Amino acid sequence: MRIPYYPSRESRVKKLLEVFEPKSGVKIIDLGSGDGRILRILSSKYDDIYLYGVEKDKVLFDISNKLSKGYGNIKIFNGDLFHVDISRYDIVYTYLTSDALKRLRDRAEDFLSRGGTWIALDYSIPGIKPRHIIKLDGWHKYYIYYFEKPRGYLKV
Repeated sequence: MRIPYYPSRESRVKKLLEVFEPKSGVKIIDLGSGDGRILRILSSKYDDIYLYGVEKDKVLFDISNKLSKGYGNIKIFNGDLFHVDISRYDIVYTYLTSDALKRLRDRAEDFLSRGGTWIALDYSIPGIKPRHIIKLDGWHKYYIYYFEKPRGYLKV
């Protein structure tokens, strides 16, 4: 499956940070992390969390690694997001297509049932109702998923 690269705008991430406050030690993974900008923005604000990115595209992976040097809490993996063990993380962040999220749906439900939080930009996970929808503008929005309210992550 080919997933197009559309980098998230910093302004959208800053809007998320108005309602999102990860507690110390939390592990966040960005599936399809592109150039790693989400991870760098989070790292700049929170140096006490662990940030991971998975990017299949070798060029984007190389760019992400280069731009993330000096950020001690970021690790980028070159790999397929559909084969990552997400159970090791507390929060999953995605900016993926509907088709990709449909393919991840069962894994997302299992992840959420184990206490995880999933944050999806622009596209909802088919068949799972988000707990919160944060509207950014006329089209863009964040879908926030969790089954049990995570303590210390969200201000909503």
